[in-house]
Amino acid sequence: AKRFKVCNDCELLLWAGTPDGWGIGLIAGTGSIAVGKAADGRMGVAGGWGYLIGDEGSGYAIGQAALHAVTQAVDGRAPKTLLVEKVLKFWNLKTAKDLLPQVYGGQSWKPEIAQLSKPVVEAAVEGDAVAQAILNQAAVDLAKTVCAVARQLDFSGQVPLALGGGVVVNNDKLAESVIAQIHAMGIDVSPITKVSEPVTGAVRMALSLD
Repeated sequence: AKRFKVCNDCELLLWAGTPDGWGIGLIAGTGSIAVGKAADGRMGVAGGWGYLIGDEGSGYAIGQAALHAVTQAVDGRAPKTLLVEKVLKFWNLKTAKDLLPQVYGGQSWKPEIAQLSKPVVEAAVEGDAVAQAILNQAAVDLAKTVCAVARQLDFSGQVPLALGGGVVVNNDKLAESVIAQIHAMGIDVSPITKVSEPVTGAVRMALSLD
């Protein structure tokens, strides 16, 4: 190819989910990251630090919080929660003690733990307070990530927002909560677009290359 560009995948999300290729793109899947681009080409980024020291609000973070809630509930160190039943059923385990070989025996790693966001959503929909608190914290964490990018780029007025990653794209309630938190933090995001196929942004970006 005579023309090419190497970029962060979140920049593709911007091209796929904003009217003119600028604004903020938030990915919340197994991990989490926000990337922003100003109309003048300046870039900003927040999050994306990986599961050991970051990725707040991601599927992995939600799954890990669920495991903490389960083990603490089983011990009696924290309130009872539907997550005990939901998580064990999701992984086809008989007892909570089976979590030890499941997690530490190499049966579950980042993607598998991130998948536990699904039973968390189920429990939250059924009214489980512990699951709802986990999702609320995820919404706050993701909103903070978006707002950090907005501040880096000195955005004012309406800022286009593109959402990508299974955690926010496939969970309307969480997405709505993230948006509400962003607005509460003083950033006006609009329009808001969920992007299920970020690769379409690569086509738009390619067509824009000089």
